[in-house]
Amino acid sequence: MARHASAGTIKATFMRIVFLEFVTNFGGAGRALVDFAQRLSACADVTILDVDGACKPFGQAADAAGIKRRVLLEGQSPVIIAGHGQPVLRLLNFARNLPTLRQAGRRAEQAIREIQPDIVISHNFKSASLLGFNRKLRDVRQIIYLHGWYTPDMMPWYGRKLLNERCAAVLAISRATKQAVVCSGIDPSKIHVLHNGIDIALIQQRAAQEPSPALPQAQRPVRIVLPASIIRTKGQHTAVGAMPRVLDAGLDAVLWLAGPYYAIYGANKGYPDRVRELIGRLGLDERVEWLGDREDMPAVFRASTQMILPTHTEGHPLAIVEAMALERPVAATPVGGVTDMVMPETTGLLFEVEDEPALAQCIIRFAREQELVDRVTANALHYLKTCFDPPKLTQQAMKIFERVTAK
Repeated sequence: MARHASAGTIKATFMRIVFLEFVTNFGGAGRALVDFAQRLSACADVTILDVDGACKPFGQAADAAGIKRRVLLEGQSPVIIAGHGQPVLRLLNFARNLPTLRQAGRRAEQAIREIQPDIVISHNFKSASLLGFNRKLRDVRQIIYLHGWYTPDMMPWYGRKLLNERCAAVLAISRATKQAVVCSGIDPSKIHVLHNGIDIALIQQRAAQEPSPALPQAQRPVRIVLPASIIRTKGQHTAVGAMPRVLDAGLDAVLWLAGPYYAIYGANKGYPDRVRELIGRLGLDERVEWLGDREDMPAVFRASTQMILPTHTEGHPLAIVEAMALERPVAATPVGGVTDMVMPETTGLLFEVEDEPALAQCIIRFAREQELVDRVTANALHYLKTCFDPPKLTQQAMKIFERVTAK
């Protein structure tokens, strides 16, 4: 049974919690995972089982945060099952990775039996399946924390099976994620919305550092940052397509594309080249800069004058939260968990997916209407302080875990 005690302002249940995870890139979901595990470590015995250790920045961040971590398949190539929307390709990739998945399952079973956790949390279905489909571990309580926006067409068949038949609880990163999961036929009584927390003081402290390396064209009066992995569903092509209208409006602007390119397979293969071709065709070579994968994004946000996110799908983008914490105005598409944070004309501006003229108008308004910027940034910061406080969210999570372990 769990032991009860207090840790700071959190009435904690001292329990053993395991995160069983495949992590392929250290984007918003990976950073949120480390932050969540670190916060739980103040009131629980937390261990991350990093299945293949493929994402070195994730491992380094977890280790730096003092979280116990084990790599189950040291030196193993990352397990990538690409081919969303292409069932034959997906099946072939699964078959090719099946021996590795079986080995990972055996290692996970051994580690879980040794640790004897009260609950095991996974942030994606690939990780969750290692436990959920292991009959020898049916006695282990499993929780899946969904960081994406799982509309019915995005939900894999085995995901529905895991959520319905195996999970003791489901954590949804946003209200939109919960709604989408309910539409997929999952019992709403087991779904709990748990947002990313944001340590505003820490983000502001990190933002006070000088960007390194230095940001190109930082002297431009209008500095627009798009922080996202370079894949089509993040909408970099829409941002580039909006820039001619921004420049025609007389704004002296630069667009910073800040994000890694991991998706060298499937539909996203060659996407950066297509964006570069578009930049050249529109004559924007001197107005669009590729920042690559940055570890100093708070400093980049501080150096910008506004943030945009023309994404097609999103769970709960951490980048929006960080930009709001630094009082930078945000314009984004009304998809998934974006609408949990961006309320039009109140905490930011919204535009439709692939609507270049509407995005350009948002950028122009932020550049010209200081009253709008002052209003939405003040409202957004107040909203974060009220609804995204890390201790409150950690306490909420622990209460969910206590109910799960009491059953």
